[in-house]
Amino acid sequence: YDDGRLNYKAGRLDQAIEDFRQALDHNPRFINARLGLAAAYRAKRRFPEAIREYETAYQQDRNRVRKELVDVQWEYSEILMEGGDDEAALKHAKRVVEIDSNHSGARKRVSEAYLGRVRQQLNVNASGEALRQLKDLIELVSVSLDEDLGEQIRKLLVDYSRSIRQQEQPNWAQAQKVLTQLESFGLLDDNAREEYNRVTLAKADAFLQQDQLVPALDTLKRELKPPLPDAEDRDLLLDYGKRQMKIENWPQVEMTFEGLTELFADDQKNTTALEDFCKQWGDARIEKGDFGEAIAAYSRIQTDRFKAEISQACLREAASYLDHDNLLEAGSSLERALATQDDEVTRAEVRHLLEDYF
Repeated sequence: YDDGRLNYKAGRLDQAIEDFRQALDHNPRFINARLGLAAAYRAKRRFPEAIREYETAYQQDRNRVRKELVDVQWEYSEILMEGGDDEAALKHAKRVVEIDSNHSGARKRVSEAYLGRVRQQLNVNASGEALRQLKDLIELVSVSLDEDLGEQIRKLLVDYSRSIRQQEQPNWAQAQKVLTQLESFGLLDDNAREEYNRVTLAKADAFLQQDQLVPALDTLKRELKPPLPDAEDRDLLLDYGKRQMKIENWPQVEMTFEGLTELFADDQKNTTALEDFCKQWGDARIEKGDFGEAIAAYSRIQTDRFKAEISQACLREAASYLDHDNLLEAGSSLERALATQDDEVTRAEVRHLLEDYF
């Protein structure tokens, strides 16, 4: 060992290597000889052998050897990078991060390499492999120590999800999956949640465009994340229901209303929107002469707002019955008109109808 030290200091590296080997042959756990052999290999730029010896010494005394092992791993990674062997350079940078998670150069190299792979995989829609690569990256490089890295990952997945959403035939499950993964990574911020909800709304709208109301409602009930949209989800259903009114698809209008009340009958703003929906629903049935159905539509909301509309529908229903000499049903309709809104105008209209009939 002493001869090895003297030869090392004198620059006789080959002889020093031989001396240190002989010392280790006598005592394989002689850590000073192991470190001397590693240093001699490093000075000879025989990095694989140097790293092997430092790794062995590291297992004996981690605190003592950590810095030297990190330095030689990083030095070799730099040499490999300059030589164009990116994969080998990455391998040694990863080892540096494993030993010293705060090593900025190694963290950057590992992050850039993995993010580059992820971009390539997302470009060919290999999202599953991309997410596995991100998981490996996050296990290696804690994003809590690097806000910029976390933001890069967020942006990468949010942009990818947005690109799927804008496709002609989007893969909704794929778009949602990459954003859900952000949550497991601890990176789901408000921006990512908003994008997730945009995907969910677009998915629900796609169902509605195909008249698949049940899965659309299920999507809105189960898949939106806080903070919930201000009104987009409600307006999506309102617009769909109004389209169904135009084509007189009344069972679908009713199902839409039931979905709306289940999801949104919770505050005054939503209540007003639901009342407007019932108003349009009732008016549409009036136009078709379906007075009983119009009354039922107006009555869907427990409010005094539609007293006049219900009373008028009852009067028109009574007039229709009188035209067919159905006095019994006409009487019931007139009684309901007065029960709903018993004022001078309604009483006058009741008298007018009866006088004209008799």
